[in-house]
Amino acid sequence: MYNKAIVAIDGSENAKRAVTKAIELVKCGSISEVVVFHSIMHKIAAQIPPAAAEANTNPATTDEIPAEFYPTLMTALQTAGETILDEAKETFDAENVPVEARLITDLTPEDYIFDMTDKEGFDLVVLGCSGHHSRVVEAFLGTVPTRVLHASKSDVLVVH
Repeated sequence: MYNKAIVAIDGSENAKRAVTKAIELVKCGSISEVVVFHSIMHKIAAQIPPAAAEANTNPATTDEIPAEFYPTLMTALQTAGETILDEAKETFDAENVPVEARLITDLTPEDYIFDMTDKEGFDLVVLGCSGHHSRVVEAFLGTVPTRVLHASKSDVLVVH
């Protein structure tokens, strides 16, 4: 039914259930190819004031993330992202389901989804209903699933 699915993960329980659902869909023949990704910009975006994010201001120049801490923060987020992806790959491997894993360092999850559905022709987006962020961030910025549901050109499966 679907040729290519992209699965957004952040290490949350909902994201883990999205991985499990993607595996089920591959096994029943509903998906032929899966790419799982983690964007470190999801964590950084929560630290950047909305006005700075909209103006594409370098996070290192905002009051929220002092410039001297930005390289350390990036390294820590990349390491954490690699761990999240490794766990997802292990889950796919345990079920003998092929997957490509990608660590995204320059785009928010929703921007990456929108870019990849256009560039690579993903026809299904799979993600958890909510991830790792505070209620305050949700109130001001919304959630990734909400933004993807409203703007995606592809079908979206939100897993609870």
